[in-house]
Amino acid sequence: MTWRVVIVTRVLPVALGFYEAVREAGHEPVAVLTIRDSDGRYGTFDIGGMLGQLPADLSVLLPASRSMIAPLLGSVKPDLVICMGFPWKVPPDALALPPQGWINGHPSFLPFHRGPVPVAWAIRAGDEEIGITFHRMDAELDTGAILAQRSMEIGDYTEPDAFYPRMGPVVIETLKDALAKLAAGEPGTTQAGEGTYES
Repeated sequence: MTWRVVIVTRVLPVALGFYEAVREAGHEPVAVLTIRDSDGRYGTFDIGGMLGQLPADLSVLLPASRSMIAPLLGSVKPDLVICMGFPWKVPPDALALPPQGWINGHPSFLPFHRGPVPVAWAIRAGDEEIGITFHRMDAELDTGAILAQRSMEIGDYTEPDAFYPRMGPVVIETLKDALAKLAAGEPGTTQAGEGTYES
């Protein structure tokens, strides 16, 4: 069965990598949902540059508020939404819209280092590895059932622009694992224990 897939992110390499992984899995990427950031709250972001590099067959959805996510998603009729690198908490009406739900890529070994900057917290904690987790999204942050996890050595400290590209191949392979489990109808594994949330 082929799914219509929407990618939700503010990170161009995530959008491009997920696009290719979704196509390789036999599904149809139909749109990218992202946001403007006029006050710079979420760091530097060149939306014009992003739009110029996205594949031409993707619609671009730009909600002005959280309440507009569900109506915009409804316009492209997704079966599945894949999210990573998106700063807004997704409202329940949007989470409920796609039949296959939403999955999120989170760079930690969930249930540890939940929250918006898990790599920084892993380094601060002295972890030797970071995890890459794809999990089902629910009403809380980073608490949904885990579909796939892999690990990556942190290695020598370096600038973010050098570190994050090393994560790319691990993220994509973990996404492929998660898509295969979704296609097999697997519900995922409930996160064990209390875990940690770090702001």
